[in-house]
Amino acid sequence: MRTDRREPAIRLAGRAHSAAERPDAARTLLLDLDGTLAPIAVHPALARIAEPHRRAIRALRSAGWRVAVVSGRPRHEAVALVGIPDLPVFGSHGLEGPSERDLAQVDPPVLRRLGDVERLARQLSREFPAVLIERKAGSVACGDRALAPAARTRWRQRLASSLATLDLAGLEVLRGRCVVEVRSPRATKARVLATLGVLPLRTKPDESLVALGDDRTDEDLFLAIAGVGLGVLVGPPRRTHARARLASPAAVGRFLEALADFCSTQEEAR
Repeated sequence: MRTDRREPAIRLAGRAHSAAERPDAARTLLLDLDGTLAPIAVHPALARIAEPHRRAIRALRSAGWRVAVVSGRPRHEAVALVGIPDLPVFGSHGLEGPSERDLAQVDPPVLRRLGDVERLARQLSREFPAVLIERKAGSVACGDRALAPAARTRWRQRLASSLATLDLAGLEVLRGRCVVEVRSPRATKARVLATLGVLPLRTKPDESLVALGDDRTDEDLFLAIAGVGLGVLVGPPRRTHARARLASPAAVGRFLEALADFCSTQEEAR
């Protein structure tokens, strides 16, 4: 692992570690999956997490940090990709998890409208075979990461005009880097904060409460912990509620390894 403290990932790990030394610190990491822990792949099934990332997560949990993964994927897919037994994993933007039995309910009228969205999207995708349509617990995701930029523009224009013909009451449309997702407002990653007991109990600034993510759906978490925890945007700069940024999933890995290393050094010094 690099030990250059000038590197953003190392500096950020130092900030989180310093905050974690306080007796009442949250010591909580909330990690997005695709684009954060794992690089974006052409197809979700091809995504992989580097083994050093897993080792760092295990070490942090052993050191007393609470770590959870919060993904837009269905929970069973996220669990399989993460590959760490007993690690809390939330799927479908917080609607599923942390255990297999936990599933938030979505109103039946909203589910019917999501069915209309899914049928429309699948029909449109016949002209764009590389688009991946996924039905989740409270949303329909249209992944267009495999499209060339010009084709992605055409696809999104067609999708937007077609969605305008549907009744989307009780739904919202999110446009991310590689996906357009129509979801119930209940499908928000901020849900996990209450589930884990992190908020609303914490009201004082604490940079050992860290949320890392790369896409628009992660803004729910960043906004929810604004003024309390530390939101970290992963990827290129853009408008965000996050207060820090790491350039890539590789930088996230260096952050995790550095934080685990700080914890290990502290234990050795005792």
